[in-house]
Amino acid sequence: MRRQLRGSGGFTLLELLVVLVLISLMTALVAPRLVGTLSGASARASVKRIAAALRYARNQAASTKAVYAAAFHRETARVAVGRLPENWTTQGGELRMFDPRVFSLPDGIRIESVLPESGEEDDSDPARILFYPSGASSGGRVIIADDKDRRSGLAVDPIMGTVRLEDRLENRMRN
Repeated sequence: MRRQLRGSGGFTLLELLVVLVLISLMTALVAPRLVGTLSGASARASVKRIAAALRYARNQAASTKAVYAAAFHRETARVAVGRLPENWTTQGGELRMFDPRVFSLPDGIRIESVLPESGEEDDSDPARILFYPSGASSGGRVIIADDKDRRSGLAVDPIMGTVRLEDRLENRMRN
């Protein structure tokens, strides 16, 4: 039979405390970065969702031979995409759409600016980007920001109507 040596069967209290302190320090250093990454991911996910809605509007405009619009409501942080009537006009400051698909941005995410192709910010609420049956669009750029002023954006080409993501915009960048 084999005899076991005394004290060789486990860890000391001091060793366990050192390991717990190291785990606590690592958690304290990693947790804030993880939370920051998650909130930044929310802004990027919102931009990707808007880009998908704009691509949907472009495809629908081309396939149904009708004008589609994306309306950006800054005050309520909502985006609506829908078909415009054949003789569409702006009535009472609001754009009339058939069966609009509306979605709200998550809390802490806002529509910072909508810049039409002309480069001057569209102060109307809702600001809009139009998509025509030819595949073209009115063009423009949309910038989304979170509560920590991290920005993500997208650009819509006026000739082709394609949507391009502009990720990781400078915090001080406005145009």
